[in-house]
Formats: sequence, C-alpha cells, structure tokens
Amino acid sequence: MQTTTTTTRARLDVFQPATDGRGDIEGVEHNPGEMIRSWRCRLGVTQEVLARALGVTLSTLNRWENGRGFPSQLAWRELKRFAARRGCPL
Repeated sequence: MQTTTTTTRARLDVFQPATDGRGDIEGVEHNPGEMIRSWRCRLGVTQEVLARALGVTLSTLNRWENGRGFPSQLAWRELKRFAARRGCPL
C-alpha cells in the first residue's frame, strides 16, 4: 500500500506548475482556477469547447477551474495561444 501512496505522490509532483520561488505561479493570479473560469466566461465558451481547443479532457479543465489541479506548463502555453487567437488576454 505504501508503494501506491509514494507512486501517486511522485506522479502528482510532475504536474505541479512552475513557481517564482514564493509559491506563486509565474504570471498568474493567486487562484488560477478562478482566472481560467472568468476568462472562459468572458470568451463566452463552454468548458467542453475550451477543453477540446486545448487538447485536454472536460474533466481536466473542470479540475483546473475548481482548484483540484493545475495546468502544466504546456497547457498554460496553449491557454495563452488560444487567448491570443481569440483576442482576449488571460
């Protein structure tokens, strides 16, 4: 059982966002999930549409917005690209 716990903890460490040394995500507000949700609502798109555009699952996007996970650096890049294409900055 401990092996599973250790493995799970190690896998979660892989998905931690980059920080600026103070525990803050570089260039992102203190609550990235709220920022993503408010930005998505400003765009007027559903979670399903945004998830498809970013190449992630609906449940992944939902976890980000509800603070149960964080986008990877690659996902942040895709979010920024999508924002630029839509003309609505993050």
